Amino acid sequence: MTNEIKRTQAHKQTGDLFELLVRNVKDYAIFVLDLKGNIVTWNAGAEETLGYKETEITGQNIALFYKEEDVRISKPLNDLEVTGRDGRLESEGWYLHKDGNMFWANVVFTALRDNEGELVAIAVIIRDLTERLQAEEKLRQSEEAFRLTVRAVKEYAIFLLDRNGYIMTWNEGAQRTKGYTAEQIIGKHFSSFYPIEARESGHPAFELEQAILHGHFEEEGWRLRRDGSRFWARVTITPIMDELSQHRGFVKITQDLTERKRTHESLKEARDEAVEANKLKSQFIAGISHEIRTPMAGIIGLTELLSLNPPDQETKEIVDSLLESSKRLLQILNNLLDFSKLETAKFVVENVPFSIEAIIQDVIRNLQPEAAKKQVKVECSIDAEIPGIVIGDGFRIRQVLDNLTNNALKFTHTGQIKIQAELQNKINEELSVKFSIVDSGIGIAQANQTKIFSPFVQAESSTSRRFGGTGLGLSNSKQFIELMSGTIGFESKEDEGSTFWFIVPLRTESLK
Repeated sequence: MTNEIKRTQAHKQTGDLFELLVRNVKDYAIFVLDLKGNIVTWNAGAEETLGYKETEITGQNIALFYKEEDVRISKPLNDLEVTGRDGRLESEGWYLHKDGNMFWANVVFTALRDNEGELVAIAVIIRDLTERLQAEEKLRQSEEAFRLTVRAVKEYAIFLLDRNGYIMTWNEGAQRTKGYTAEQIIGKHFSSFYPIEARESGHPAFELEQAILHGHFEEEGWRLRRDGSRFWARVTITPIMDELSQHRGFVKITQDLTERKRTHESLKEARDEAVEANKLKSQFIAGISHEIRTPMAGIIGLTELLSLNPPDQETKEIVDSLLESSKRLLQILNNLLDFSKLETAKFVVENVPFSIEAIIQDVIRNLQPEAAKKQVKVECSIDAEIPGIVIGDGFRIRQVLDNLTNNALKFTHTGQIKIQAELQNKINEELSVKFSIVDSGIGIAQANQTKIFSPFVQAESSTSRRFGGTGLGLSNSKQFIELMSGTIGFESKEDEGSTFWFIVPLRTESLK
């Protein structure tokens, strides 16, 4: 076999393979026209794109795919003439499917010439771009809707900056916030909105640098309106990057928070004034309590002396009544003084040796005269495992026990009051003790239990009138216990009595 024959066969095989390739391509319609525009070949992609089978379309003119108005102006013929003259023609437009529906397509005509350069046919490649066109249109509509929305927003200044900070767009919110019209500000640098001290320090440039570095920049600060007045603004700057991650500019959003800042400052000023007034009130309470306690101590001392040798029974009853009233008044003064100390953080927790049993017995002795009058029995129970001497703030524990037992006696008309001390746990020198005061009094209604430890509040509005008191005893007791790192609580049922308890940490030897 000669080389010439081999080359001919190879050429034929290559041509056959190429024709097979073209026929089986489905993403593109590829076919050949004769010089009159009649279809000579047809591939699978042409059937997929245009809807015609090869047997029904071969020999038909390409004008079949053109819109009626295009045929009327001889566009099919003109496309063939331009291709024959220029060798190639590419365009996009609407074309007809077999079912009559139009689709948007990219069409490329290519002139086919023989070895002598004579035009022998025209190749056509058509690609259906309808989905891309629809996506582009949807995107365009979305972008247009976004632009219209941004333009109409009144509460926020929203505008674009170029890469150097010059203003490119302007919305209604920006005009309202800053006072410039679009014609007055577009093309100007955004540093126009900054006070002179911010411009001189280079702050506008710093904001853009931070936005690029971190992908976002946000702050609050003073900005300028066109008339020179200042407003407090929240500023957000976000860099705009294209699909190749190239920086194209910035989106800047500014919100006027001047009213909010004024309100905040007014509230802060009012709060500061209230704090100062409260401080003065606490100082006054502490001062007046001290002033009254001095003569009260003298009255109690003299009354106690008179109670030792009363001339007759009637005088004894008067003196006893005077002594009881004086002690009650002194307790009220002590509560007021403690409250003022707690409010001004002047309370210091002490750690000194004391006997829990001695404290409880002393509390009972002071409670006994009034309890005897009401015929209320007072008992105590002390856990045998509690050490005889412990370290802690015995004075305040005694004060809390006084408050709780006096409250119990105040609201108990018959029955008994029991003071209990139980060892909760003990690890080496550290221990915790639970004190409980159980009474058979009137109890506390469920609706009033949530406010029982609030200052100046009693279980019901009529309590102070019926039983007296300031409403500070329980509030002070709660703060004392919490300052000693303890906990306090109660359980109560109306008409069935109450149990108030507190747990405090103690030690069995002095702190080193």
